[in-house]
Amino acid sequence: MFRKVSEFDRGMLFHSVELASILVENDIRMNPLVENNSNIARQADYLHTLFEEFKKSLIEHYDFR
Repeated sequence: MFRKVSEFDRGMLFHSVELASILVENDIRMNPLVENNSNIARQADYLHTLFEEFKKSLIEHYDFR
């Protein structure tokens, strides 16, 4: 079952998720320790993947048409 979502709400959800993804990823990557710690860079990549999966789940659970 899909939940109807307005075009405005759809845009707000997607832009909020995208903005959060960019802010967190940039915050991690701008950390001077990232250059010296590949583990932190991998965590940033993993976090980006989580945000992408979250966006996919939004599409699956809401009817954006």
